[in-house]
Amino acid sequence: QESASTGDIKVNGHINDGQMTLKANELGTEFEDTIWVKSSKKWTLKADDEDSQVLSFDINGESKNGEETEVQVVVKAMYSKFGSSSYEGKFYIQTAEGTAVPITVKAMAEVGVYANERTRQDETECVSLNFTDTIQKGVFMTEFYVESNIRWTLGGLPDWIESASSWNEGAEVTNVLSSRKIDKKRHHVSLRVKSDKVSTEGKTGTISLLDVKGETLKKVSVTFAGVGSGYLTHTLSF
Repeated sequence: QESASTGDIKVNGHINDGQMTLKANELGTEFEDTIWVKSSKKWTLKADDEDSQVLSFDINGESKNGEETEVQVVVKAMYSKFGSSSYEGKFYIQTAEGTAVPITVKAMAEVGVYANERTRQDETECVSLNFTDTIQKGVFMTEFYVESNIRWTLGGLPDWIESASSWNEGAEVTNVLSSRKIDKKRHHVSLRVKSDKVSTEGKTGTISLLDVKGETLKKVSVTFAGVGSGYLTHTLSF
């Protein structure tokens, strides 16, 4: 779909009413999309000072005066430079004569926390989890799934919880694969109450999912109801 254009410049790509919505790349660190600029005049790309800190452009070709050319431009926005989890900015395609086409850019980090691997995207997200007893008596665990279009890691845990990284050779809980690309499928996260913290007292806490800026993407509330004194005596008798 063609964007807003002038007699000198026409822009094609995924643009609606002069607006681009960038998608996260496979590394989960930048958002990008491609446009094609057609003109018979030489043009340049310009962004306001604040936007120039976030946006960058890969230009594959060269515009020329007096010769119609179509040049591919990959527009990128670096997530680590976003002021929040979303970004909205603008850049201009302009000729020396001052003719300009403004393009608005939007990008958004998305993260969902779900109770299982197959919950539909439009269902209520799971933000509060309970630790329950497993087949292995004395082990209280909970699990959830995280789906995101950017990189994330599991933040610091309350002192009574341990994650799968503690019993799986110290592997970091994240959606980054060994190839450095992100896993776009839902990533399983498993937590359990530390064996020496199982008690009759109830406990509550908050688990944070952090982005590459170290900022919180999502918070998950967790609760351990505690056990009866008889349960502890029974467990210790084995």
